[in-house]
Order: sequence, then C-alpha cells, then structure tokens
Amino acid sequence: MSATVPVRTKAASEAESMSRVVTRLRQQFPELPTDAVEQAVYRRYDHFNGRPIRDFVPILVERSAHHDLSAGQRAIA
Repeated sequence: MSATVPVRTKAASEAESMSRVVTRLRQQFPELPTDAVEQAVYRRYDHFNGRPIRDFVPILVERSAHHDLSAGQRAIA
C-alpha cells in the first residue's frame, strides 16, 4: 500500500505565501497595526486577480505593499 502525497493547489500555496508576506512586513513595520499591514498586502494582492501567470505574485505584492507602508509611515511622521 503506497501513501499518497497530497498535492497542494496553487491557491493554497499562494495563500501560504501571502501569509508569509504579511508576517515579514509586520516584522519590518512593528509600529503599524496588524490590520494596516494586512490591508496593504491584500489590497495589492487584489490587483493580480485573474492574471494568468502567478509565479511572481508574492514578491510583487510584497514589494508594492512595502512601498505603500513606507510611504504611509513617512506621511504620518
């Protein structure tokens, strides 16, 4: 009897990646509320809905959200 390895869907893998992006950005911006970081990430993530190529979505989202959070921080200071 062979054990089957569950195949992770791209959606599940992408969701895990977005969770890691939120975690990294929360570490980089500890002074910001968690919901502000999550909103920045998922607002940027929404821009990629329906796009066929998904391989680089996590890094593109992270860079864009980082930019947004940095700009917001400068505006507050």
